[in-house]
Amino acid sequence: MPSLSVGDPDLVIRTGGERRISNFLLYGLAYAELHFADVLWPDFAEHDLFAAIGSYQRRERRFGLVGAPAPPDPSRLELASSPIESALAAVSGAITRIAI
Repeated sequence: MPSLSVGDPDLVIRTGGERRISNFLLYGLAYAELHFADVLWPDFAEHDLFAAIGSYQRRERRFGLVGAPAPPDPSRLELASSPIESALAAVSGAITRIAI
């Protein structure tokens, strides 16, 4: 997968109502947040992306630690290159990589 050159994803969105990862990025998803959307990929719209981002923002990310959440790492922020990544950058600086 081309995105492996930029690191592991922070958020993975699985469309189509499936609730499994099917060995997709199995080790890369160790600390990723998973969002399962009931909408099929061709119908996945901007509001579905914002719902996934909102779900991500409400979660407490500890990266394996117990207690207070780890602060976001500003060095992991990347430039957006696609329309979905542009929308993602406009909504949340906390998510740095996303897999759909």
